[in-house]
Amino acid sequence: MTLVNPSDDADPEEQSAVDEGEVEDLKPIDQATLDKLMELYAGASEVERSSELDGASPDGPTSDVDLPGFKFLTSLLKATPFTDFVHYQSVSCYTHPEKQDRVSQYCSEHKWVSGFCTFADILLRVVVVLMVLGTIGAILVGAIYKTFYA
Repeated sequence: MTLVNPSDDADPEEQSAVDEGEVEDLKPIDQATLDKLMELYAGASEVERSSELDGASPDGPTSDVDLPGFKFLTSLLKATPFTDFVHYQSVSCYTHPEKQDRVSQYCSEHKWVSGFCTFADILLRVVVVLMVLGTIGAILVGAIYKTFYA
């Protein structure tokens, strides 16, 4: 593979030809530039660091607790099925170039639906939290009752 760069003395017409994909106006890179490029590439730390991550997020793990059922509870707390419905409807009904514009258009035209979906997602999270706290409370009450009163 030969590395090439546009000629420095090219006029704007020749430069536009290069921009359009014509490569006949390009000249090979001299050896000094190639040596400098290889020197920079050899000292690149970004490539080494990204290969050390092995596909992991650079911010680290999202949760370091690996308990049975923890991922399930986390997914329940992050679930937004009603808001996902609003997003699905907005993407399928509107033709704005940006998804955000589609969602805002849908929410402005269907305020009741988007408000209900937001409330339902919050209510779902509250119910999940109450179920978890209720289960923990029932376990504690059962343990205390068996320990002291049985």
